[in-house]
Amino acid sequence: AEGPAGVELALEKVYKPLESLEEGGQPPEAIVAWQTPGGAEADGAIVDAVLNRIVNLQADGFPGEIDADELGAAQFVLVTTGAASDTLRLYGQYGEEKTFLAASSQYAFPFLLSEWKVNQIRKSPAEILGKDK
Repeated sequence: AEGPAGVELALEKVYKPLESLEEGGQPPEAIVAWQTPGGAEADGAIVDAVLNRIVNLQADGFPGEIDADELGAAQFVLVTTGAASDTLRLYGQYGEEKTFLAASSQYAFPFLLSEWKVNQIRKSPAEILGKDK
């Protein structure tokens, strides 16, 4: 599970109006876009794929007696803001199995994720911004 180390991605959900095709017609609709705090637009398909993986995220186990403050620096952090703010932190491999430590603002305790799930979530800034095609 090679990948970016010490990477933090912050993405904000924004609503961009579509221009109405007819004058005096329906008000413009809005499309959802994700962008960085600096205003760079993210690749919506990649962000949607990552977020779909996170929304349905199920732990593959629990590391036992480890507090979130004992985990050290995360290798990858994804922060999303919009209607709500969520943070997911991915840490290094845990134990002999191909599982990785993770922590989320949605859960009180650290948990384990399979290498496959981690690889589906952990993306480089270039991938998220669509510059790695």
